[in-house]
Amino acid sequence: MVRKDHSRDNDKLPLPRPTGVAWHRSSRLHQTQTIRLALNFQRQLENAVQDVVRLAGPTPPVDGTGAEMQQLSNELTDSSSGLHDFFSDFASTALHNERRSDGSCPARRVFDLPEVLEQILGYLGTFELLRAMEVDRTMYQAIESSPLLQERLRLRPSLSGYWENPFLASSNRLRERGLDRGRPLPSSGFPGFACRIYTTAEGTGFAGVTAKFPHEIPRIGKRCRAMLVCQPPVYTMGVYPTCCMYNPYGFAPRDGERPEPARKDFAGGRLIQEVADPPFDVVTSDRGVTVGDLCDMAVKTRKLHEKCPWAPPAAHTDEGDVFVNASFGGAVKLQADDPAVKLNDVAPVLPRDYVDPFSSTRPFGILDRYVAAKGRGKQAPWTYSEVLI
Repeated sequence: MVRKDHSRDNDKLPLPRPTGVAWHRSSRLHQTQTIRLALNFQRQLENAVQDVVRLAGPTPPVDGTGAEMQQLSNELTDSSSGLHDFFSDFASTALHNERRSDGSCPARRVFDLPEVLEQILGYLGTFELLRAMEVDRTMYQAIESSPLLQERLRLRPSLSGYWENPFLASSNRLRERGLDRGRPLPSSGFPGFACRIYTTAEGTGFAGVTAKFPHEIPRIGKRCRAMLVCQPPVYTMGVYPTCCMYNPYGFAPRDGERPEPARKDFAGGRLIQEVADPPFDVVTSDRGVTVGDLCDMAVKTRKLHEKCPWAPPAAHTDEGDVFVNASFGGAVKLQADDPAVKLNDVAPVLPRDYVDPFSSTRPFGILDRYVAAKGRGKQAPWTYSEVLI
């Protein structure tokens, strides 16, 4: 008869079941501790190899042991470098960096100089700066304490005062009446901002800023919520819910006449007062309207207009609620020397846009240039456009 040895079973630890959550958590913790212990041994091996290489020296002694010592140091160096490559490729970056001392890395000595680090981070864009704040504490402190980098992140007004919109993609750029603008950032966690430059006949430059959120309002972090909508900051933006814009677009209400809503005064500029309807609400901020202000107002507007009786039939859900998508609009006064104010040879979209008819791309502009050419290079007393008017 074979006797069963229970000594091995008694030596086993009572581990959780492999199918439970506690088992997976304990397995990950055990794996992390094992990797951390192996990295500590690998660090000790590197230090020992450096000592052996230093004792061996560049030139071996006269006796025969020097050559053997040199060969041994080379083999240890190769083995240590192989272990270093293995752990750097397969181990976690956080665990791999734990074994390094503060002054062992040359990059750390560079990062300890605030002026040099500020110059390096100045070449990064908005998204790269946000990522850098999550990577290193020194970078985080440098960005937090640098006015230049805070301006780059749109956390404070720009000192130059020139027009800039950070929520546009750098590729697929368009040019519209002197304003270089890109397409809205696709699925980037930010609302899709669209901007257009308006130039009046008097030469006064305004930048019109409009913002629309997607169907689901994005959940963004504290740093992104504090970002200004544009540079220079816009201090007032009107709120336009789509449900209440149903009647002004020419559709008749379903039941009875719609009463005129109580709208607030909007100090967004003379130009916006002329080209847009008065808003239903206003977002104001003394330091400039931020992305967080628009997110909060969008949530508030959707709750207030969830049962709006003036919404079109297509905007109602199966439960009877109204799908509300709020739009925001504002105007920014630009400086006279701002590059965005310069006239461009693009055909005007609005009748208030002043464009030189001789440089216009409209069909009438071609005929006007022909009439001017018949006048021996001088401008004719009349143009074809004036005759039509």
